[in-house]
Order: sequence, then C-alpha cells, then structure tokens
Amino acid sequence: MPERDTAGAMLLSEEDMALVDAMQINPRISWGELSAVLDADASTIARRWNRLKASGAAWTTVMPGSTQTSQITVAYIQIDCEVDRWRGIVDWLFAQPHVVTVQHLSGELTLWCAVFAPSEMALSEYVVSILPSVPGIRKIRTNIATRVFDSSRQWRLKVLSRREAEKVQPESKRSTATHDFDRTDRRLFSLLAVDARTPTSVLAERLGISQRSVQRRINYLVNSGDVEFRCDLARSLAGWQSGAILWIDVPEAAIEQVGRDLVNWEETRSCAAIAGMTNLMLTTALHTAKDLYSFTRRLTAAFPEVTIADRQIVLRQYKLYGHILSPTGQKTATAEVDPWYLSGA
Repeated sequence: MPERDTAGAMLLSEEDMALVDAMQINPRISWGELSAVLDADASTIARRWNRLKASGAAWTTVMPGSTQTSQITVAYIQIDCEVDRWRGIVDWLFAQPHVVTVQHLSGELTLWCAVFAPSEMALSEYVVSILPSVPGIRKIRTNIATRVFDSSRQWRLKVLSRREAEKVQPESKRSTATHDFDRTDRRLFSLLAVDARTPTSVLAERLGISQRSVQRRINYLVNSGDVEFRCDLARSLAGWQSGAILWIDVPEAAIEQVGRDLVNWEETRSCAAIAGMTNLMLTTALHTAKDLYSFTRRLTAAFPEVTIADRQIVLRQYKLYGHILSPTGQKTATAEVDPWYLSGA
C-alpha cells in the first residue's frame, strides 16, 4: 500500500520501491529471476509491476547506449516563449521524436529540452531554421554536449542491499562485432521506447521478422553498446519532490574529474561537459526546492575550484525520454522516440 512522508505526500511502499530499484538495475529481468531476491512469487511480482505501470508510477524504456551517443549529437536547448503560446509550444515539442525531455524551469529561458541529432549540421538546421519558425518562440540558447559523463541510466533508488543488487545485475557481454544501425534497428528502438518489456512475439509481429531475429538484434544492440534499457518512476512517489539544473564553470584541467565524481552523488540525474556560457551542466533531483541551498554549499565545498554561474529550479517535467508526465510526474502517455529523426532517413 502507498505510504506518506512527513509532509503528507504519497510515497510508494517499501516493497514497490524495492521492485522499482531492481528494475532500474535490470529492466528486462524475468519475474522468476526476481522472485528469490524480492521474496515473492513471480505472479505476485508481475501483478505489482503491472499495477505500477498502469498507474504511471513506473515504466521501462530504452535510450541510446555509449556507442550511439559517441556518434550522435546531444544538445540542451533553452527556449523563451510568449506566455499565451506556451501550451501550444509544449504540445508541439511533445510531437518532436528527437526532443526527448522537456522541463519548465524557473528564471529566464524557462523551457529546457534535451535533444538528439545525427550530426551537428542537422542540429544546426533545426536550431536555425525550424525552431525560430514556431509561432511564439522568442529566444533560443543551445548548449552542445562535448562529453556526457552520465546518461542518467545509472541513477536508482538504492533500496536493495549490495548483495541483492548483484543478484539482479544483468550479465555483461560486450561485443566487438560490427553492425550498421539500420532502419529495422530504429523501428525496434522506437517500439522498445514505449515499453522495454514488450514481448519478442509482439515485436516480431510489428517488425515482420522472426522472434529469434528480434532477440538476436536486442542481444547485439545491448552487447555492442548501441542501446541501454532504463526504468523510470514518478520521482515524487519516492520522495524526490523537486529538482534543479546547475550551470557550472570548471577549470579545463579539472572538468573530467569533477564530472566523474559528480555522477556518483545521489542527487545527480545527469552531468555533461558543454560548449556554452559555462562548461558543465548538472541536472539534479531534490527532496524539496529548499535543499538546493545545502546541495550547492556541499558542491562548492567538495570542489573549491568550481563556480556555479546559474541555477534553476525544475518547476515541472512535461516529457522524460519520450514519456509524457502529469504534474505529479506520473506517466500519462508515450510520444514517438527517434534520436535519429533529423537524419531524414
């Protein structure tokens, strides 16, 4: 049953958070494998997950892995728009398959988007020609990621013990085989983005290939680092009621170490070196907006060489890796996800 925190906000039960934590480690794990770890039979675990998924409390999806992110361009775009056009612009961004995340921030340039493009040229065309043509958009600022330290795949609730976490950890099988990421892979990616646990029988029917071919492609894409599975949840149901984005200046000689260290902080959702007015961007989860003060004090104490140039509170997440969210962060729908959309292929 749901519980409440000290402020009266609804939280997931310990059992549900343990299940979500296990799914964050291994989103496609079988219910039978989870049975011994969570001390419940497979059918009970399946029912609990289906309840969480149906309520929008948690869901699974897919994202480009390290091999693909090293080839595509990742950018963070901030948008200032006319107030009376706000809703229409957000709805338009929902329909953009390569705009995977949309957030409303405090301060200026209040729409923040994470965008994928197959090349810098394609991104430039989008920023220069397409975005300015959208009625109501007044100003755009683009920060291109030059190094993504964390893709947010690593973030988890950490409810399970270390031994329990090791038991659900997927087997690592890195492959050195070469394979062109083709049109079928893109279609498979889009289907898995809706639900990473979609059965191979369903995927085979929609792709027009055999189940064995589907499983072989999934295994290859995972082992080659082309894709990574992830499990997300409505963060407010786990006590993370707020969030913030920090724009940080770091001495160039220290940026690699600072970025690597920050991804291990429990508040960190993603961290990237960027080409922009600052050279590091950090997105965080917070229990309350007031926690930003203590977080920034801890950050500057840990890294005296850095300067926080700006900080913005996340007032609301509208879209997270292609999934449309309610004001409480629960999934209400899934938009098309295609990081290679701007290629025109």
